Amino acid sequence: MSEEKGSSGLGRAYRQVGPYLSIGVEFTASILLCLGIGWWIDKRFDTAPVFMLVGAFFGMAVGFYNLYRTVTGMEKRSRKGPDPGGEG
Repeated sequence: MSEEKGSSGLGRAYRQVGPYLSIGVEFTASILLCLGIGWWIDKRFDTAPVFMLVGAFFGMAVGFYNLYRTVTGMEKRSRKGPDPGGEG
């Protein structure tokens, strides 16, 4: 029985930490993806670093938006969590 409690506690910990772990991955992926698309456009149309820089800034904007959305979502969940008490 103690193993079941430990595994459910571990699962709960992963659910709580998961959004924090995904922040860095989402931020990096959005920058690299937009940077890569910009590099491809530059290579295709022979425009030096123009679209690569635009892609990098756009990727940062998307990354910060995802960061903001994730953090505000976690704050809302943490505020809702303790209030209902023993619901269910």
